[in-house]
Amino acid sequence: MNDDNPKILQELQNENNQLRQKLSDYSGLTDLIPEVIFELDLKGRLRYINKKGLEKFGYNYDEFIETFTLAHFFPEDAETIMYNIGQSMKGEPFEKKAYIATLKDGKRIPMIASTTIIEKEGKPVGLRGVLVDVSQQIETEEKYRALFNSSPFSTIIFDPENGQILEGNKISTNLFQSNYQQLKEKNIFYYVQDNEHIAFRKFIQDLIESDKLQNTYNTKIQSEKKEDKDVIITSSKIYNQGKTLVQSIIQDITEFVKQNKIENEQRQQKELLAQSVFQLSSYKDKDAIFKFVAETLFAFNKDSVIVVGDYIEATHKMKLNQILGVSLDRFGKILNVDIHQFQVNVIDYQLPENTLFVDIEELMNENNFYNIISKAKVSIAKKALGVKKIFTSKLKVNNQILGGIAVLTPNKNFLEENAFIEIFIKQAEVILDRITYEKELIIAKENAIESDRLKSAFLSNMSHEIRTPMNSILGFTSLILSEEVTDDLKSKYASLIQNSGDVLVKLIDDFIDISKIESNQLTVSCEEFDINEMIEELDMEYHGLNMSVETEVELIFEYDKNPVNMKSDRSRLKQILNNLINNSIKFTKKGEIRVWYHIHRETIHFHVKDTGIGIPKDKQNIIFDRFRQADESSTRPFRGAGLGLAISKHIANLLEGDVLVNSHRNYGAEFIVTVPTGIAQIYHMEKKSIIKPLIEITTKWQGFTVFIAEDEESNYFLLEAYLRKTGINIEWFKNGKDLIKAIQEKEPHVILLDLKMPIMDGYEAAKKIKEFSPNLHIIAQTAYAMADEKRKAIQFGCDDFITKPVKKDILFYKLGKVLNTK
Repeated sequence: MNDDNPKILQELQNENNQLRQKLSDYSGLTDLIPEVIFELDLKGRLRYINKKGLEKFGYNYDEFIETFTLAHFFPEDAETIMYNIGQSMKGEPFEKKAYIATLKDGKRIPMIASTTIIEKEGKPVGLRGVLVDVSQQIETEEKYRALFNSSPFSTIIFDPENGQILEGNKISTNLFQSNYQQLKEKNIFYYVQDNEHIAFRKFIQDLIESDKLQNTYNTKIQSEKKEDKDVIITSSKIYNQGKTLVQSIIQDITEFVKQNKIENEQRQQKELLAQSVFQLSSYKDKDAIFKFVAETLFAFNKDSVIVVGDYIEATHKMKLNQILGVSLDRFGKILNVDIHQFQVNVIDYQLPENTLFVDIEELMNENNFYNIISKAKVSIAKKALGVKKIFTSKLKVNNQILGGIAVLTPNKNFLEENAFIEIFIKQAEVILDRITYEKELIIAKENAIESDRLKSAFLSNMSHEIRTPMNSILGFTSLILSEEVTDDLKSKYASLIQNSGDVLVKLIDDFIDISKIESNQLTVSCEEFDINEMIEELDMEYHGLNMSVETEVELIFEYDKNPVNMKSDRSRLKQILNNLINNSIKFTKKGEIRVWYHIHRETIHFHVKDTGIGIPKDKQNIIFDRFRQADESSTRPFRGAGLGLAISKHIANLLEGDVLVNSHRNYGAEFIVTVPTGIAQIYHMEKKSIIKPLIEITTKWQGFTVFIAEDEESNYFLLEAYLRKTGINIEWFKNGKDLIKAIQEKEPHVILLDLKMPIMDGYEAAKKIKEFSPNLHIIAQTAYAMADEKRKAIQFGCDDFITKPVKKDILFYKLGKVLNTK
């Protein structure tokens, strides 16, 4: 057997399950409608009938699936219906008349059909429709015709020549709200409405002149009390003393007409809502759906005012989207507000959940609405619009409010068919959910494509960024080992190797940080520190920066010698400034780079401003995205992974601050880091002073002793080489256990302690040393360059921290702070 068969069968099973689910959803919807819903194919075969249809015709589902045709249900009218189906496919309307349906028990009932074409791929494939039982209506009309000839109805006899009423029974006086004498003084044409009496005269004349024994006429009469009544006048010729008279039985059908009008309106409303549910699926836009919902509800009752609002999540307000039933300008004038700008604050005004028959005063009071619109204005609006009741509903997708609907109606009986409206609104929510999901899929696809593009560009760029410094390191190392290279060239090559190593270390640090950001593991701490001391460290670290011959850049740090304290994460804040300074150095070939700060209330603003190439306005929104740069072309003149600014922005946000940029092309760039000081009262320096590059640190340390704990031989020899000319006494230990034993015999002036060692690591060693020698100064050194490592080292007893690869200037600066004060 082909291995693909199970897979194909599974796919078919999945599709079948999806189809069954869709059919179940469709059936669940149509089963709620109390009329017969059906679907036919082009050959007249019934493909679907709802639960109400099965009940009406008396069949069960198992009988129905025996492939019933029209002939089973309409044996007398099947050919006519099929002809009408053919005409419908040609664009002609389906003939709307009563067709005789035969039920399973043999009973025959008249039903009126309303249909719409089903299309697939632009071609008609069948017909969908609604069947309405009108048997009761016809039976009622026949009943009334039978009753016309009975005594309980108003009966009069009048002269057809002039309409003079000659006789009338007691019931007729009730109908005309007159006494017997008054009735005989009038003629029938007096009571018939002015716009009808001419036609009624002709009706009477035709009756007299024809061979018909009797005929009926529907009209309106106006009683003595000026009340209009719908009547059916059944007239017949009678003969009295050789004179032809007319006897009319007048039936008051005012209530029947009113009820029939209501039933017709309700039937039309049901058909409208049923068809509207299917039409909803053709809309692809939220605003279009909102408009269609408003129009459908307005068609449902044209006496009402329909209001549809958008929920603005950013402001928590409801804004007008559609209003039908009254002009916007009139609505605004009634409320005395600018309706085009009017918004309801839904924090104060909680939209009710599908509330029926709510009194508007009660609704306003419950929701504090009079804080927005005065009670007087609401009363004026109620009176002007004739509002007595209000229906409200939320439009939601996945419990997220997209908008709200309000139906303001003068009809107390409106929404008796509210179940249809709720079905319609729920269907609108289903369509909105589908639209939202489709948009999310499109955005997700675009993001995936963009992510894949960025990933490819990133990998290509990283390969270049890593191999470039590695090429320099390996290449110049090979040349230095060559005996043919002069001392001057060796010095130059060593400098290039160091620069390439610095680039590689920075790249690795950025990779680690961006990885922690991606996994949401990058954390910050809070400690009190001196801002000026941190700026001074930066000044020292960048002092003696090896600029290439082509550059003429002055690096200026502005700070005060007096302490200014703040509370934040010192190492992370310094990392941000390092990234911004390095960025300025990369893009500045001439001029200056200035670093300073100022304090505004409880926020400190750090500035890094350069005279470099600047950043175009249209690129300033992407430079803080990871792996993005202002120039993303393969021919850009500046290297980099595009991570520094993204990392800086993220760290600043973690510190409850931000990184802002102000730049123009060819006019330099200024980056501003804003972070809370963490201290309500902060020392403000009176004036800034520009500190020139520091003088050389004193490194004459004869008579001092340093213990170096380091298990890697190459790392120790590097430190020993750095310290060789200082005269300091050096002792080397390869693990924490040997270090502690030596300290107990002879205490040094300072310890350089590696944190990762065998037998006993630096953390445990620092903790034990501080137990018996708390004043001994310990400088931790590690290849783990994370801020978490520094915090952990300080917690275990270390006094300072230096990261590998160790730079000579930094090492001397850290040692100098200890030894030069002894």
